Amino acid sequence: MDESTEFWSIVLNTKLCILRNEQERVQKKTFTNWLNTYLTNADPPFKVQDLFEDIKNGVLLIRILEVLSGEKLRTETRPQMNRIHCLSNIKTGLEFLNSKNVKLVNVNPTDIADGKPAIVLGLIWVIILYFQIEEQEELLLKILDLPPGSLKTRGSAKRALQAWVQEIFAGKYDVKVRDFGPSWRDGIAFNAMVHNIDSSLVEMDKVKTRTAKENLEHAFSQAEKHLGIPRLLDPEDVDVDRPDEKSIVTYVAQFFKAYPDAGRRRTDSPTKTDIKLQLDNLMKFIRESEVKLKTIRSSGFNLNEQYQAYEQLIASKEKEEVNFESLKDQWYSGLISHTDSLINPSEVEILEESWNNFTDTINEWLWEIDGKIPGDFGRIAKWLSQAEKWFKQVSFKWYQKSSSTEAMGFCGTIKESWRPSSAEPPHSPPSSELLDKLLNEKVEIFGTNNHKLNSIRDDLSRVMRSEKTIDLPSSLIDRLGERLSKVTGCEPGNSAVVSAAKARRTFLDILYNVNRTETTTGVRIRSRRRQSATGFEHRFCNWLDLVDGNLHAETKEMVNSILTDYQFCLKTEHVPEKLDQCKCDLSKHYGLLTKIAQFDDQLLPKNALDIVQRWQDDCEVKWNQDKFNQLIQLGERIKHRLTVWDQLDHYIKNIENWLSQFEDSTSSEDDWFNRRDEIFRLLEEANEAARYLGDSADHHRLEMFQRRIEKLEADAFKRKRDHVEKLEAKRLADKLKLDQEMNEHLTKIECWINLVKELIDNKLGNKLKHLHVRCTSNGLTIIVEQLQNVLDQQPQTLEHLQNAINLRQNPSIQPIQVEQNDRLNHVEEQIDKYINLLAIKLKDITDLKEKTHEIEQNLHDTTCQVNQLEQRQNNIFLNTDDNTWESSQLCHDFNDCRGHLTFTNGQVNDLERALNLQTNRGMSILNKFSVEELYDDIKTTEIVIQRKLYNKQLINEVFTTLKQQLDEIQLTLNDIKYTTINNDRNNKEDLMNLLEKLKVLRCKYTESMKANDRQCQNCLNSAASQGDGDMLLNEMKLKISQMKNDINEQCVNIDNEIQQLDNQLNKSLKNVNELEEKTKQAEEWIIQQEHRLTTLTAGPLNDVSNDTLDSLSDRIKYHQQWVDECKKLTETIKKQSQNYDPILRQDDPDSVFETGSPLSNLVETMCKRIQHLELNAKILNNV
Repeated sequence: MDESTEFWSIVLNTKLCILRNEQERVQKKTFTNWLNTYLTNADPPFKVQDLFEDIKNGVLLIRILEVLSGEKLRTETRPQMNRIHCLSNIKTGLEFLNSKNVKLVNVNPTDIADGKPAIVLGLIWVIILYFQIEEQEELLLKILDLPPGSLKTRGSAKRALQAWVQEIFAGKYDVKVRDFGPSWRDGIAFNAMVHNIDSSLVEMDKVKTRTAKENLEHAFSQAEKHLGIPRLLDPEDVDVDRPDEKSIVTYVAQFFKAYPDAGRRRTDSPTKTDIKLQLDNLMKFIRESEVKLKTIRSSGFNLNEQYQAYEQLIASKEKEEVNFESLKDQWYSGLISHTDSLINPSEVEILEESWNNFTDTINEWLWEIDGKIPGDFGRIAKWLSQAEKWFKQVSFKWYQKSSSTEAMGFCGTIKESWRPSSAEPPHSPPSSELLDKLLNEKVEIFGTNNHKLNSIRDDLSRVMRSEKTIDLPSSLIDRLGERLSKVTGCEPGNSAVVSAAKARRTFLDILYNVNRTETTTGVRIRSRRRQSATGFEHRFCNWLDLVDGNLHAETKEMVNSILTDYQFCLKTEHVPEKLDQCKCDLSKHYGLLTKIAQFDDQLLPKNALDIVQRWQDDCEVKWNQDKFNQLIQLGERIKHRLTVWDQLDHYIKNIENWLSQFEDSTSSEDDWFNRRDEIFRLLEEANEAARYLGDSADHHRLEMFQRRIEKLEADAFKRKRDHVEKLEAKRLADKLKLDQEMNEHLTKIECWINLVKELIDNKLGNKLKHLHVRCTSNGLTIIVEQLQNVLDQQPQTLEHLQNAINLRQNPSIQPIQVEQNDRLNHVEEQIDKYINLLAIKLKDITDLKEKTHEIEQNLHDTTCQVNQLEQRQNNIFLNTDDNTWESSQLCHDFNDCRGHLTFTNGQVNDLERALNLQTNRGMSILNKFSVEELYDDIKTTEIVIQRKLYNKQLINEVFTTLKQQLDEIQLTLNDIKYTTINNDRNNKEDLMNLLEKLKVLRCKYTESMKANDRQCQNCLNSAASQGDGDMLLNEMKLKISQMKNDINEQCVNIDNEIQQLDNQLNKSLKNVNELEEKTKQAEEWIIQQEHRLTTLTAGPLNDVSNDTLDSLSDRIKYHQQWVDECKKLTETIKKQSQNYDPILRQDDPDSVFETGSPLSNLVETMCKRIQHLELNAKILNNV
């Protein structure tokens, strides 16, 4: 791509970018206005501030769909909306559109949530097309008389809407609508649509005389104000080279939505007979009321009776006023046909005029009643009458009604005609005298700063609060308060329109300088045509005629006089400043009127805003910055014209001096030819000045100068021709020699160019024609050397070129041969083309050489890096740091290696693209197999390492699980051991439980070891089934062996501890059994001794029945036996208790029971029984 093409490509892309941005701006603005029009009906109301931001959460999308469809959709609304909630809302809206068979293309919820402008605008455009046009397909097809289903194809809805517009304009308006773009730019089509609906809103004969922006503004404002069409566009959005089609379709669709039959909204219209009857009834009411009012005013009614009759008449008037306003609205809105034969338009006009006269008569009657009110209320009422009369004067006199005269104004450009006129623009204010009179009356009635108004308001409040009996109707007093409130509210608006009229009148007086006088028969206008009293318009026209050359009697003195008048107008009279001040005052008063209208437009005189705005617009048209710039330019042009007069006099004087000198002396032809150019220049400048000044300049004298110069020119050429013929013969001989020298230089240059072309186009020399030049650093070195040799010859070639150019410029060789000239031009073009390309080509090839060397070096380095990685993977099982692929250093090394290779591959691809260019053909790219093989090597090595790390991770997980199980077993074993050590006096049942737990723990330990062996074997089997080699399996077995060795010591410790604890618990259980047996024997012995003690306690045997000697002897015998038995019992108990004492002692450190256990309690009880037995035996022995 050459530089020119690239430049225009950049320019075109920039323009397209600007156009897209402008279309996006207009579409965003139009669609935002369209959305806000409907979202005011949402619940709650919603307003779009930034379309691309507000639509992100999906709430806006659901709200507009709910308003347009009338259906309720599920919405996620939270104070803190997360992205998932936003996507849910957007998805709900898109699913709803799909359910309506609305076709959505490339519209994703994520794009809407991201606020992508193109997607958002496309979605809103689809919604507009469907709900504004396609949803009313049946009605549109019926209007256009099209078959059903005609709107199903793509773009048919827009074409149908265009057909609807064309149907409106056909045969009625000379408007061609071929698209929704340029056809609408001038605003005529928009105005035609408004006129078609209500012809009173647009005057079609004035549309073509206005500018496009004026037409657009008028159509948009009228449609919004009177037809209810939302203002989606502004004139600056349409008055562009390429108006946005979608925005115009959206706006035109509003007309179709509101007026599908291209006429009025479909409502039930009243019948013609009802309207005629209503009109007759109103005229009858006016006539009867006027007769009744005349009768009352001529009668001798007192104040109360007259006011009571006034209130009755006002009540009737207010009741009929509703019918009058309704009839007037129907008439002016077009609901009543103006061509209806049953209703004459003049009747409506007569009715309106009669109603206004009747209203004026009622007001005059009220003012008469005010004059009859006594006391302070009478004074207040008379003041109110004055104020209301002043309001009436203002309403009738603050501007003149429209007339047939056309408005005057500045010309659009300096070239346009602008002629003064005695006529004034329509709706002009009255004379300054009348306006000053109204303002003075206002001050007289209301006082300075309205102090009289404030005083009257205070007086009315004071009088109404007075306790003094007032013999007046309460309704009259209330009406006085209402009237005072109305006067207070209307005063600012009426004062503002009078002040605005004063500013407007001052503007017109400065502009036209007419003498306007109000007479009893109307307004008389007399123009002041004296030079000293002409208006600014007339003077401006005079200046314009001067600079346009339209003053035929123009002289230098006249131009000087006009320049003086111009400077007097600007610097002494300060006309521009006065006009600007009038505009400023008018704008200030209009701003006040606007604020009052926003509060209550009834407080303003009729048409106040419209008229003052027209004044403001007209003043802006007639005097603005462009007109001021035009005025300044006029001053510069007048000064320039005076300067041209001075220059013309100077040129004529100098030409006359030169011609007289050459005509009166014997000057040579060389002197003439040395001065002729200056003389011709002076004559040309004089003619140019004369042409600028027009017919007022002395053109005849300049023509005589021309004839005298032509005669001098002919004489000089005759003498010159003879001298030239002598020189021509010598020149031809010199030319032949120079031609030969020129050919030699061109031949050497062409040889160098051919050599350059061969190298640059890669057409190799004879030495390399049969060689296959590869893109390697060695191959490129050959080309670099050749290019450098050619570049070294470049200065000599340029020297030949400069010599050839010098020869061509040599007068002796002129005229140069066509062939030589073409050859020289050709070699100049070729050298200009190749002289820079040669250095660029050398630099490019040198860069290719360096890049190729770098690629070769990178491939070599990457190969070495891959080999190192392959060696490192052999020791991966012995490296305890690399457990997972992602966290391993090898993974980072592989990524680094792959990144280097990707970078190198990118370099190879860049080199290949560079070599595929036309300027590099003839060279072949490096073999890419080395890159691909490296990719395969990296992939293979990476897979092997991943498999090893995966198997290593499996083995680690197996042994980690085993380690956790062993730790759990060790903890349980520690608990059993702790229980055994710290609670060594447990009973038999506790010992049995501990042994059972130990047994379960031993089984769990055995099962964990077996499960570990199975899982290790499964890892080996899995690796073998997946094709892993013997080396990998051996490494896995080595790893498993290493892991088993690591936990072997812990397993041995657990085995020893389990065995020791088992022995200890079995020994304790055996001791408990032996103690139980001995305790049982002691129990039996104690029972026997207790029985013997009980028997002995009963005393010796005494079964002798008498007290004989024999019986006494028996008794002594039995007593002795009893004593022996007691001693024997005592000895037995003492001896046996010593035998059982070691068994029953609890402070033995080797005892297998502890205090508080059931066995301990039994031993304690037996000890007490033995002690009791010993005590009783001693007692018995003592006895």
